[in-house]
Amino acid sequence: MENKKTFSAEELKAARKEINHQYYLKNREKKLLQAKIRYWNNPAAIKTRRICDWKRRGVKYFDYNILHELYEMVDTCDFCDTEFCEYDCRRKCLDHDHKTGEPRNILCSKCNLARKD
Repeated sequence: MENKKTFSAEELKAARKEINHQYYLKNREKKLLQAKIRYWNNPAAIKTRRICDWKRRGVKYFDYNILHELYEMVDTCDFCDTEFCEYDCRRKCLDHDHKTGEPRNILCSKCNLARKD
């Protein structure tokens, strides 16, 4: 006759929890990296971070969604007509008046730094 042991629901739940915990510890770095990639490449998250950053820097606009759409459509600097590059000194920047907070232009970071008013 077979001797089968039965487990209670609580014991099975505790065993599953321990297995999941051990898997997490073993694959922690991989899981964190996957989460970061999902977060940083998510277009909705990029938009939200960008708008929050504008607000933190003092940009005031009646509809930030419209401002973000305009920002996304522009491919060249308003001053030097150079194409933007994400990994260069020609990154896209939203230039704004520091006194009123109103956006003025979408410039490359080089032109934005050169404009000191």
